[in-house]
Amino acid sequence: MKKIVISMFMMAIALLLVACGGTDEVRTKPVITGLNQTAEITEGESINVLEGVTAKAHGDEDITDSIVVTVDPATVTIVDGVVTPQAPGSYLVTLTATDPKDATLKTTATLFLDVLENTVVSEIGRATYDFNSIAETALMGFVSKEAGQVVEALNVLNGELIYTPITSGNGDGDNQIFKSLNLSAGTTYTISLKAKATRTLTGVAFVINGKTPGEWDPYAGMWGQEVTTEYKTFTHTFAVETDNEAAELMFNVGGQGGADYSVYVSELKIVANSNPQTETLAFTDITSAGDGWVYVNEAGQSSASVVEGKAVINITDPVAGIWEQKLFHEPIQLAANKVYKLSYTIHATEDIRYEYIARTKSQQTDGRDENYIWSGPTLPKNETRTVTHTFTTNETDINEFDMFFQFGGQTLPTVITISDVTLVSYDGFSEEVTRFTGLPEGFASFENAPAAATLYVDASAGNLVYDVSVFGDVDWYNKVFLEDIVFNDGSKYRIEFVAHASKTISGFFAVNPVGQWNPKVATMFEITTTAQTFSYETENLQSFDETMEILFQFGSFNTGEATIYIDSITIIELA
Repeated sequence: MKKIVISMFMMAIALLLVACGGTDEVRTKPVITGLNQTAEITEGESINVLEGVTAKAHGDEDITDSIVVTVDPATVTIVDGVVTPQAPGSYLVTLTATDPKDATLKTTATLFLDVLENTVVSEIGRATYDFNSIAETALMGFVSKEAGQVVEALNVLNGELIYTPITSGNGDGDNQIFKSLNLSAGTTYTISLKAKATRTLTGVAFVINGKTPGEWDPYAGMWGQEVTTEYKTFTHTFAVETDNEAAELMFNVGGQGGADYSVYVSELKIVANSNPQTETLAFTDITSAGDGWVYVNEAGQSSASVVEGKAVINITDPVAGIWEQKLFHEPIQLAANKVYKLSYTIHATEDIRYEYIARTKSQQTDGRDENYIWSGPTLPKNETRTVTHTFTTNETDINEFDMFFQFGGQTLPTVITISDVTLVSYDGFSEEVTRFTGLPEGFASFENAPAAATLYVDASAGNLVYDVSVFGDVDWYNKVFLEDIVFNDGSKYRIEFVAHASKTISGFFAVNPVGQWNPKVATMFEITTTAQTFSYETENLQSFDETMEILFQFGSFNTGEATIYIDSITIIELA
């Protein structure tokens, strides 16, 4: 009996051991498979990071549905494994699987996600300038009067103001081109009007009236003048003692015996200045102890002398750096807060290029590299040219003002003559030139001597016309520009223009923020005699609103004369 009981106990123990497995179970970490190491999407897109991914726990148990997705940085939305980033950039996606029976057993897998900027854009707006009409302001404040009454007899065409009488009166004042003027006290004015006619007109009067407002009391006048078929400039210079907002410019062309004529005005120039003080920097002996002028020859062969009050620089060996044959003036003192006009006359017996620089010592210290004047013009053989520069002083940059001409490095031996160097200061100075361009708002041109050109709208042909008589020495010395165009945050822009020219012309095109040089587009282009369409696009979306300028620069790339025609300009906003 005892043996039976022991046997039964041993069997129970064995059954218990079998039921318990006989030993403790050891679980392993989950395994994640199917996740790529890298992925790339475009801004605005989403990615399902769980697609094709599985997670298995110990014993091949499927725990895919329990995977936890996290992303760094956390600027994303995550829904059921679908990740949607909010901005372009790099993201680290982490998948975490946890054992369902032992939370300490975890496995992670990572995905490096690159989100590219969305550059796919579509047009959301455009502005087109087609130059088929002149601006409402094209008459520039001028009106026409007949028998004292305002009549609509003015037009603007090809850069000229045109008056064609409706009825011809008996007296000069019965047919009048008129403009109101605003004059300031203590100012001397020089007012010039350039005019011609389709036939010779006699008995013409040019008057600046209104010294006593509302009455016949001229500041200046000329009567009995002749206007011919060639342009002639009529000029008055006079002083104004009191402010006058009701002065009158009158160009009286009546009394011609019939209305079979037209008068053309190409330009009105008003120069205003107060308290001019002139200093002549004469040439006598070209020594610092004498007239203050000094000539330095550091390489090559050249000499300087004074002949009849003119500095004569005879360069017999031009092999030198441009700075190694130099004429300079000892430093002088400027006055603060003045407008200065500095002018000189120059002549050369061969084609030359030279530099003229004027600056104060303070403009070249403390890390500054500034000048009141820096120019590098060319001068054709045997041409005599008077050059004028204008600058305004401040409180600081007025001491030790020096100026110098640099002549080294010429191609051929040459004789250079300089004369009439004058420095005129003004308490106030302005020069306003009115041309009848018909330009839309924002359009203008810039020319720096020796460049000369006219920009206007030819509405009959639908062209913006840039008529160049002289190209400058630097590309921006002949510049057509459209300014104050706002590029909006979140958009990029395409600029298209159609252009041709009277001959093949090279140009530089840029789209640039106003007030700095950081162009969004900068490229050369070539215009031929056949109209072409040019198209340029900014590279990136704007990250903020920005005021831009569109530039067409032609100066140093071209020579001779040319007429450039721009048929249209279109600015297309893309987002």
